[in-house]
Amino acid sequence: KATDMELGLSWQSIAEVVKPGSAVVPARGLFDIVRGLSVESVELTLAGDGWMEIKAGRSRFKIVGLQPTEFPPLPQIDKEKGFKFKASDLLSIIDSTSFAMSTDEARYQLNGTYWESSENKLRFAATDGHRLSVVEVAAATQVEIKGAIVPRKGMLELKRLTEKAMNDVELWVGDKYAAARMDGTTLIMRLIEGKFPPYSRVIPKDIKRTLNVDRNEMIAALKRMMTISVE
Repeated sequence: KATDMELGLSWQSIAEVVKPGSAVVPARGLFDIVRGLSVESVELTLAGDGWMEIKAGRSRFKIVGLQPTEFPPLPQIDKEKGFKFKASDLLSIIDSTSFAMSTDEARYQLNGTYWESSENKLRFAATDGHRLSVVEVAAATQVEIKGAIVPRKGMLELKRLTEKAMNDVELWVGDKYAAARMDGTTLIMRLIEGKFPPYSRVIPKDIKRTLNVDRNEMIAALKRMMTISVE
């Protein structure tokens, strides 16, 4: 488990447990040590007083950490209110909305993606005040999301994990946190407190003119224009 109080991550793996225990150690220090090892098997041993001993082949390391009781607990997830997505479908939703998320700290309520449900449909929206992207998908099960703003940092981490997912991704939304679980990994994201703007008001209700173009030809034309465009 790891957390910076905005994001939390927990992971489970198969291991040979000689004796159960727990420890809190510096993530970067442990990562740098394990990354530099040339053997596949690593033995972790609690040495008392917050120390952990790492053994791998002829290598020995000792790092000091904190007492496990000092580590903040991750929020509990209401598993009955979850809903699933295929990894490819969720990745498509993130790609279709994340580009429109704002980076303006003064408008913090726009620095994320808005999730809500309506009549067995899930809606994801993002805007920076100039662009708006909305994706609506059918929900396989009854889902009730009154409105949650998942922060930009959480959405980017969710995308990174989804890109590696081998199975479906299960999502939850609570009052203060959203969560995602895939392949033994659980991601906890603290929601942004604030009110997302009424984006549906700016979507045209009556579109009088439509234009159908070849997708590849339009992409090629845009690329030619971008060679001489400026900010």
